[in-house]
Amino acid sequence: MLIVLHLAAMACGVGAAVRIDIGVARALRSQQVDGVTLRLVQRMSIIIWVSVAMLIGSGFALLLTGSPPTSRLFTKLVVVTVACTNGALVHQTLVPELRRLADLAQASSLPRSVVERAGSAAAVSVLSWVAAIVLGSWRSLTLGVPALVSIYLVTVVMAAKVGGRCAAWLCPSSDSVDRVLVGVSSGSSQ
Repeated sequence: MLIVLHLAAMACGVGAAVRIDIGVARALRSQQVDGVTLRLVQRMSIIIWVSVAMLIGSGFALLLTGSPPTSRLFTKLVVVTVACTNGALVHQTLVPELRRLADLAQASSLPRSVVERAGSAAAVSVLSWVAAIVLGSWRSLTLGVPALVSIYLVTVVMAAKVGGRCAAWLCPSSDSVDRVLVGVSSGSSQ
């Protein structure tokens, strides 16, 4: 029964995180960050935080019932810490900025920094949920904690960089298209 609760919480958390990412990407792409987008973020965030709490609770309950701690478990704790920190930072910095822009009706000129931060946060979020799923399901994985954590953290940094650049490219704002295209063309000529 605990494993079913754990899997259900994972499914709800992943679904809500993906829904936020899609909703915010659409809003940024169309330059229409509004109350609808912000309400979506608020509602889905509640589902995510409840899911994370259920995952942590059911995970500890599984440990108490005799599931031995493994390197995958300790790595999942790092993944959850990064994912929760990412979510908290989004709500402390990015959501207020989106709310301010929506209130000012500046949908026609979203700053590149907002678009890139949203892309980076989404990439870290998706990567963390996928990493948790892989770590939970890949039973034969024998790498130790240092190797698993190193792989994850290097991948997080790369995902954040790529996510930000892709967001700037896919969601042009008043100052992002020229810089991204200049960066691409100057990088390809070398």
